[in-house]
Amino acid sequence: MAPTITRGSATTRHAFRTLTSTAAATALGAALIVVSAPAASAEAAPVSGGSAVWGVKESFRTYVGSPIAQGGYEAGDGATRLSNGLIDLPTADGEVSDTYISGDVDFTGTVVFTGHDYGQGPVLEIRLADPRVVFDGATATVYADVTSREFHGANPFLPPGDLIGYGEVAVTELTGVEVDVTGTDLSFTSTAGTLHPDAVEPFAGFYSAGTAMDPLSFTTELD
Repeated sequence: MAPTITRGSATTRHAFRTLTSTAAATALGAALIVVSAPAASAEAAPVSGGSAVWGVKESFRTYVGSPIAQGGYEAGDGATRLSNGLIDLPTADGEVSDTYISGDVDFTGTVVFTGHDYGQGPVLEIRLADPRVVFDGATATVYADVTSREFHGANPFLPPGDLIGYGEVAVTELTGVEVDVTGTDLSFTSTAGTLHPDAVEPFAGFYSAGTAMDPLSFTTELD
């Protein structure tokens, strides 16, 4: 028969209370230890130097320079237009995880697309400045500060629309991301890109969300 401790002797009751108190204190101490244990945090490695190479969208570069749009595009503010038509943008700063599978890296420079100038200035104008790449695993997003002109169509009888500043916008979703690290040298590549929904209006409604965009690559060094 199981003992009925609550009806036993005073000595038995005292022993039970002592045992119970000790067990409770032990459990509370364990709980406090669990609560006070510091959470593990991932280390981040700063980066500097190097640059990104990006074309934004090859067919758009071709279009603005075509006989239809009679415009083109230029790089500035530190960015350089390469002989193959792509844009080189110097690294500003950023950091990557100590496992190199995620990061946030800023670049500097501007690329300006213009077209359809009928004597009063281009009615098509899109400016992208200071791109930023945020990546995690095999995907990444390219952000940029975007300013574009209201586009009412290629109408020579209408004046150019107003320039609208959209601030930082998610422009391109990248896929097929790979990050390679050799010593302190980091290389980032991607295989494809699509237009982010947030960039449809800033791109003057030229393209729908999910339209193919250029991939982006960059090199930098771990500090």
